[in-house]
Amino acid sequence: MKKLTSFAAIGGMVLFLSGFLQGCGQAADNLVPLPTQGLAAVIGSENTPQPLVSDNREIDAESTIVPKPTIQPTFTPSPTPEPWRLKLDGGIPAEARQDLTALPANQFVLNDDEPDIELIVGSGQSIGRWVYALVAPFNTLRDGVSSAEMGQLNLVGTAETVAVWQDVYPQITIVPKAELVQAVWDEAATFAIVPFHELTPDLKVMSIDGLSPLKKELNVENYPLKVNIGVEGEPAAVDAFMSQRPFITNRDEEKMTRIAMTGVTALVRATAAQMEYSGILFPGEVVAPILQAADVAHVSNEVPFAENCPFPNAVSQSVVFCSRDSYFQLLEHLGTDIVEVTGNHSNDYGTDAMLRSLEKYVDAGMNYYGGGRDLSDSFQPAYVYDHGNKIAFVGCNSFGPVGAWATADRPGTAPCGDFSKIASVVSQLAAEGYVVIVTFQYAEIYSYQATAAQKRDFKLLAEAGAAAVSGSQSHHPQQFDFHNGAYIHYGLGNLFFDQMFSLGTRQMFIDEYVVYDSRLVGVELWTGLIEYYSRPREMTAAEREALLRSVFNASGWAAR
Repeated sequence: MKKLTSFAAIGGMVLFLSGFLQGCGQAADNLVPLPTQGLAAVIGSENTPQPLVSDNREIDAESTIVPKPTIQPTFTPSPTPEPWRLKLDGGIPAEARQDLTALPANQFVLNDDEPDIELIVGSGQSIGRWVYALVAPFNTLRDGVSSAEMGQLNLVGTAETVAVWQDVYPQITIVPKAELVQAVWDEAATFAIVPFHELTPDLKVMSIDGLSPLKKELNVENYPLKVNIGVEGEPAAVDAFMSQRPFITNRDEEKMTRIAMTGVTALVRATAAQMEYSGILFPGEVVAPILQAADVAHVSNEVPFAENCPFPNAVSQSVVFCSRDSYFQLLEHLGTDIVEVTGNHSNDYGTDAMLRSLEKYVDAGMNYYGGGRDLSDSFQPAYVYDHGNKIAFVGCNSFGPVGAWATADRPGTAPCGDFSKIASVVSQLAAEGYVVIVTFQYAEIYSYQATAAQKRDFKLLAEAGAAAVSGSQSHHPQQFDFHNGAYIHYGLGNLFFDQMFSLGTRQMFIDEYVVYDSRLVGVELWTGLIEYYSRPREMTAAEREALLRSVFNASGWAAR
């Protein structure tokens, strides 16, 4: 553009001179003709003044323009926009407030007087939800209340919880956080409202109108103990806020793992005979949905699958056990994920049957633990990674017999010994962030009450860092305990076995663990009664209460 401007200027000068000379009376034919070699000849002629160069750069004789110094433009920075002013409703839970206000300081500032946007409980574009649970002590018989009853309950909570719920439940009183669990256990008629993420297994979560926050696929909108948080105000500010924050909640089902834990499985004798006559899946007709719905289904299978296992004898009293290959279909139908092989019958049909069984589990996509191809393998945990949770199952056999234990060159169960080996494994796993579940093949005690030695050994593993310690050996339900923050159940009873000779051997538990954000937060108890020498059915209300009273009393707790 500059070059074109220079040509025009020179041309204009020529015309001007021509006109000037004509104006002075000089004949046109006396004009000195302009050179035809181009403008360079004109600029380079002796009579053409040379342009001044102010920056001392040499002039190229062929150039038509003399470059001028570059002028740097001056930019005036735009003023930094004022941050959006944000107001928080007083009903927003304290921890939710911390999460919601963790925003860039140059974009949002708290200002209650002239806010651009407000975070409000119960209205606006949804930005978060805080869920609470109604809890009672673990030794509570009833499983739930109605929303109408909530207004009549004696309620406690921490100061932060009371601030949220006191307008809805004026009777709620403040208890220091460190004293809340003890307050609930001490007072026979006391319930507490607790934020979901702060639950512990020694508190029983009560359903409200049949809805429990421990259940997956909860219809949260119909659940009363929730606080919905929304944002409203200046549209641009709302958009900016929404773009900065993911949905805030303390109950995210993507962080929740449900684990179904069971007791003894022995597909032999009368149980096996019933399977032959009524169908392989007959024992699991009632309990299968419980295990199938779990994220992790555990089965403690004490008996190997032997290639030469004979047709079952329903009246046999033999204690040398094997299961036929066709029975494996039942484990698959249950959705078994983890197989515990601590059972004292693991090598009843020889080490080849044990190895063959381990291979069947692996081929079916099931993980095993508590036994293995050799001593080293027997102590290897079974790892589970589910919904962001790291879970490890560890087990051993303290009961024997010696022939059931693995050695350096023989398959079998992991020998507990003095428990130092398994305690070391548990401690290491806990230090690595695993939720550690320990199960035992302990002495078989036909009593609700655990022995002193049993309590000592189970608590030792709790002290090593286990989140839960469960007795898989017991053919009879046993007591509960809580120690060092761990949940202990000394015996769950039989899952599938033919012991119909007493009420205690027919009663059984499936313990449903709830792990949330890498922590055991709750346990739900499914209670059944075995019939037809093989199949557990769900207990009636009266049967369940009788079992719970017996086990709670054995635990040293008066049933509430």
